[in-house]
Amino acid sequence: MLSAGVRNLADARVTRIGLETRFDAAYEALMESALAALWRMATGRTRIVRGIGII
Repeated sequence: MLSAGVRNLADARVTRIGLETRFDAAYEALMESALAALWRMATGRTRIVRGIGII
């Protein structure tokens, strides 16, 4: 889940693609990150790391 978010975030930084596609990639990265966080919280696999937050 998280690796897909990282990939989408990298795609969002590519300036050679259209703005709409970059926005879509950034949105997908945000959604994947949120889903990963929710999954970790739901399964009790969270830990708090100073400076990073909940991982």
